[in-house]
Amino acid sequence: MKNLYVLFVFLGFYFLADAQQCGLNCGHKLFFQELENKHTSSNYKSASNSQVLFPQQATSVLGGRSVLFIRGVDPSTHTWQSNDTEISTLYTELDNYVRKTSYNQAWIDTWDVTPIYNFSTNGNTSYTFMSDELAALALAGGYDINDYNVVYYTYASNTDLNGAGALGIGNGMNGSMWMPSSLLKYPSGVIHETFHAFGTEHANDWEGGSVMFPGSLTGGHDPYYFMGSQGDAGLNSDIPAYFKYWLGWLSTDNIILQDEKPTSCSTQRIYKTSLINTYDSSRKYSVQLGNDLWLSYEPDNNNTQIVKKGVLLHYIPNPSGNLCRSYILDPLPESITIRPPGIGSNYDPVIDFWDAALELGDEVNWMGTSIRIVNTGGTGDDKWVDIEFCDCLVETGDSDNDGVCDADDICAGFDDNIDSDSDNIPDGCDTCPNSPTNDSDGNNICDNIDCFGASAESFEYTPSTTVNGNGGNGFSGIWSADIANGNIAITSGSLSNDIISGSGNKLNIELMDEVATKGISRDLDIGFIQGETVWLSVLINAINRSDGGLWIRPNGSQNIAIGKRWGTNFSIDNNGSSITMLENQTYWLVAKYELKNDETIVSLWINPSTNFTNSVPDATKTTGAISGINSIFIGAERWGNGHYEIDELSLSCEAPNGILDCNLQVGQNCDDGNPDTFNDIYDTSCNCIGTQSTIFLSKIMLEGFMQTNGELTQESKDLDLIPLQQPFNTAPWNYAGTETLASIPADMVDWVLIHTRDANGNITGTQAALLYKNGDIRTVNESRVIKFALPSTEAKHISVHHKSHLAVVTEASGFIDGSDFVIANIVENPEQAGDFIPNLDFTLDAVALGIEQVKFMQGTRCAISGDFDGNGIINNLDYNVWEQNNSAVYYYLNQDADGNGIVNNLDYNLWDINKSKVGNQMIQN
Repeated sequence: MKNLYVLFVFLGFYFLADAQQCGLNCGHKLFFQELENKHTSSNYKSASNSQVLFPQQATSVLGGRSVLFIRGVDPSTHTWQSNDTEISTLYTELDNYVRKTSYNQAWIDTWDVTPIYNFSTNGNTSYTFMSDELAALALAGGYDINDYNVVYYTYASNTDLNGAGALGIGNGMNGSMWMPSSLLKYPSGVIHETFHAFGTEHANDWEGGSVMFPGSLTGGHDPYYFMGSQGDAGLNSDIPAYFKYWLGWLSTDNIILQDEKPTSCSTQRIYKTSLINTYDSSRKYSVQLGNDLWLSYEPDNNNTQIVKKGVLLHYIPNPSGNLCRSYILDPLPESITIRPPGIGSNYDPVIDFWDAALELGDEVNWMGTSIRIVNTGGTGDDKWVDIEFCDCLVETGDSDNDGVCDADDICAGFDDNIDSDSDNIPDGCDTCPNSPTNDSDGNNICDNIDCFGASAESFEYTPSTTVNGNGGNGFSGIWSADIANGNIAITSGSLSNDIISGSGNKLNIELMDEVATKGISRDLDIGFIQGETVWLSVLINAINRSDGGLWIRPNGSQNIAIGKRWGTNFSIDNNGSSITMLENQTYWLVAKYELKNDETIVSLWINPSTNFTNSVPDATKTTGAISGINSIFIGAERWGNGHYEIDELSLSCEAPNGILDCNLQVGQNCDDGNPDTFNDIYDTSCNCIGTQSTIFLSKIMLEGFMQTNGELTQESKDLDLIPLQQPFNTAPWNYAGTETLASIPADMVDWVLIHTRDANGNITGTQAALLYKNGDIRTVNESRVIKFALPSTEAKHISVHHKSHLAVVTEASGFIDGSDFVIANIVENPEQAGDFIPNLDFTLDAVALGIEQVKFMQGTRCAISGDFDGNGIINNLDYNVWEQNNSAVYYYLNQDADGNGIVNNLDYNLWDINKSKVGNQMIQN
C-alpha cells in the first residue's frame, strides 16, 4: 500500500447538481463480475404476523473500507487538474462523512493514491477502455485493484461517462467510481458517487400531481438533502434511514413491521435517524407499512426553506431487487406552486415537496390504511414521534365497494381506480376519459383529438442581458432566467445551416465554471396534450463546448430533454447518438414527441435532410407517459466554461419543413455565404441577398498613456490590473455586453467602447473592444476588422470611449461605408486586414467631429485625458472622482489618467490642464 493520506476534520456531504449521475442501474461489469450475481439476503418476518421485512444488502458496508485512487492523464489532449491537497481533503471529508452517517460502524481504513500515469485514449472515449488502461498501469506499479473495496478512476482525457458528470457502481463489498480530475475540488460530489459504489441508488421524489400516488418519477431532486439531492446543504447532509438499513447501519431490530389494514388501531414510536451523534441499537428507527412503504422521522435538516419537518413516506418500488431505491411521496400534492425564495430553477419539478413531511395532527391514507401523527417529544438525538395506524375502511366505510375509503372517494358511485388518462378524475366522472387536460380550450373537443397548433421563438429582441421580451408566437409571459454567476443574453446575429436560416438575434448562454444549471424557461400559450405528436425544432451552436450538458427541456423535464449530454455527443436525456458536437458549427435538432397514453416516444434527428420524417432517427428513447408539454426550458449544466448559442426554436403538431420551393421563398431568411452581410433573404429572383454590414478599421491614441517612444503605456497590463471582462457595465455607459478574454493579449493597453450612431447621434450599436499599444482597436478575437450588423444609414457616426479620456466621434459616415476606401478588399480578404491603413484613424486631421476634440502631441493626435466620470465634459465633477481615491495603488480606476495603476498628483495634473474641455454634444451624457 502506498501514499496513505490520514487527516481528521469533521465535514459532510454534497451532491453533483443536475448531472446525469448513475447508481447501479447505469453501471456495468468491469472488474467485479459478481456485481449482478452476488446479491442474496435472508427474509425477516415479524413475530406477530407474516409480513416480510425488506432485505438488506448482502454485503453490508461495515468496518474499515479500503480505497485505491488511480490517477491518469492523456498528455496529448489534457493536463492534470488537481493536487495532493485536494486529494487529502477529499479523504478527510469522505472518512468523516462515512463515520458520521454510519454511526462509526464504517470508516475509510486504507487510502492508496497512485502516481499520475500517462496513457492514451487512442480516440476511444469509452470509460471501460480507460479503466482497463489505468488498471494495467496501476498493477504494473504494485497496485492490484482486487485488493480494494472501492477503486476510483480519476482522469484528464476525452473519456465520456455515457453522459454522466461522474459515475459510481458497487455492491457494498466491491465498487468503482469514475470522475474527471477537475471534480476533485468538489469532494461532496465524490462522496455522492462513493455511496453508489457502496450500493445505494438516488433518493428520488414521486410527483403525484393532484394525488399523493401514483405519479411520475422526478429523480435527482430532493429538498430533504438525501442521496441525489442538489447539494444546497453542502457537506451537512445525510442519507435516508432506508439506505442506512440497506447498508447494515440500522439492524432488523431497529425496524417495526406494521400491517396494512390492521384489525385495530396501532400506535408505533420511532426515533429520528438523520444528523444524530449516537446510535442506540435498542431503539426503533423506522416503520415498514405493508410491503412497499417505509416511514422515517426527519425533524431536522439543513434546508431552511422546508415548510414542514417530520415523518417522511418512502415508497420502495422493488424491495426484493438488487437496488437500494427510495422515492419520497408528497401527502399534500399541489399545495406549493411558487418556487421558494433563493431556490434555482433546477428544483421546479419538485417545488411541491417542501411540505412533504407529516407533522403533529396530520393524517394521510395509504392503500386503505390511515396514518396519523399523534404525538412528538424529546430533544437532540432523542427526538421521537408516535404514529397511529388504522384501517380507514373500518372507520369511514366504502359505499361503492371500490376499495377507496368514503373519506377519500373522488367519484362516488364509481370505481376510483379506473382512470384511463391518469388525470386523477376516475372515468366514471370524466367527460374526456382519454384526455388528461380534458377540453382546455372550451371548444367541446377533447384535447386528445384537438391539436392546438404551433409555437415559434426566434429571439427577435434587442441585444441585452435581460432576456425578458414578449416576442415569439404561441408563448405566454416572459422568459424566466436563472443567470446568477452566468451570462445569459440576447446577442446580435443569427444561426443558420444548410436547411434552415435564422434571422435577427439569438440567445447566448455562457457558463464560467458554474456549479449549477443556468438557463431560461417560458410557458406555452396553449400546450400540447397526451394523444398528440409534437415536433420540436431548434438551431444550436457551441462557441465553447464544455463537459456539462446543454439541454432543451420540454416542461423542464430532463427525462425527455434533447441536446448534448455530459461529454461530447448529442442525446435524448442520456440516450446518446453517435454524433459529436463540434465547436463553431451550427446544428439543426429536430425531435418528435409521441405523447401516448401509456408511454412517451422521443425521436431525435441532427441535421436531417428535407425528407426525414420516415428516416431512421439518430437517437430514440421510450419513457413513461406524460400529461403533455406546457413549457420549455433552455439551459446549460456545469462543469466547465460552456458557451452556446440558440436560435429558431419551434414546437408544432406538424413536422418542420425544409427549404421551400424558390417561388415560395421570397422574403424568407437564408444565408448568402458572405459573413459581412446580415438580414439575408431571398429576393423576387430567388437570389439570397443580404445587407452590407458596417465594417471599419480604427485607431486612437490616449494623451495620458502616451510615452516618449510614441506608444501607449502597458503598465496596467504589466501589473495584471486589466479585467478579462469588458468594464463598461457601470454608469454612465451601462453596457451589458458579454465580451470576455481568456487572457490579456501581449500588446493590449486597455478596453475601449465603440458606439455606432445615426445622423442625430442616437446610439444604434455597441461593442467593447481592445486598445493596443500602437493605437490599433481590435475585437475580443484580436481582429482589426470591426463589424456591426447595421446598414450605413444607422451608422452615420462612430464614437470611441475610454474610462479616463474624453470620447471622440467621427466627422462623417464616408469613412465607414462598406464599399469605400479599402473595406471592399478587407471583406474579400479579411486575413489581410493587417496590411491596410485604418479608415477611422483619430490620430489624423478631419476625423474627429468638433473643435479641439483631440490634442496634438509627439507628432500625433490623442484623445484628451481627464473625463473620469465619462459624461463628455471635463470639470470639477471629474476632480471629485479623483479626490475619492487620490492615493490608490495598483487598482483599475477611471481616475488613473496615465495608466500606471497609481492614482496621484500626476493624474490630477492631467485633469488640471484639460479641466475646461467639452466633448461633442453626441457623447455628452
